[in-house]
Order: sequence, then structure tokens, then C-alpha cells
Amino acid sequence: MNYLLIDTSNQPLSVAVTQDNKVLNEINTNEKTNHSVQLMPAISKVITGSQIAKEDIDAIIVAEGPGSYTGLRIGVTVAKTLAYALNAELYGVSSLKA
Repeated sequence: MNYLLIDTSNQPLSVAVTQDNKVLNEINTNEKTNHSVQLMPAISKVITGSQIAKEDIDAIIVAEGPGSYTGLRIGVTVAKTLAYALNAELYGVSSLKA
């Protein structure tokens, strides 16, 4: 199974693609730029770098807080939209447990 993982709950932005239990590609950044500017390019880069097609993503996992309200809104909205567009499962996980 191919997973897209998104964490925008705090200042650092983390996006990764995993296949089964292996990380294929990841981006972790602590830039001061808004997540709304960074997130979609980061997702595009990790999918391209993982050498899988976006249609091959089986599930999207997004951090659901606690954390920045605006950051959470951005991450969850993008995750929900991509899950719908790619016909992928959507899961939310606690930032603290992750």
C-alpha cells in the first residue's frame, strides 16, 4: 500500500510517501513561509521523487492536532480534497501520538 503522510499541525511542515513500511521520499522543513504556500509543492515533490503515480496512492494520513488552527485547516483540507480526487482512503492521527 502507498501512503501520503501530511503534518501541518505546527511550524515544521512534513510530507512523506511510504510504501508498506518503507519511506520512499520525504520533505521536512522549518521555513517561516505559510503552509498554504509550501504544502502543494511539497506534495508534488515527494510523489515525483517516490517514483509512483499519484493515482497509486491508496491512503492519505493527516495530522489532526493539537497544533496551529490555521495549519490544521490547511493540512486537513488538502488531505480531504486529494483523498476525494484520488479515490483514496483518508485517516487522521493525533499529532501527539504520532
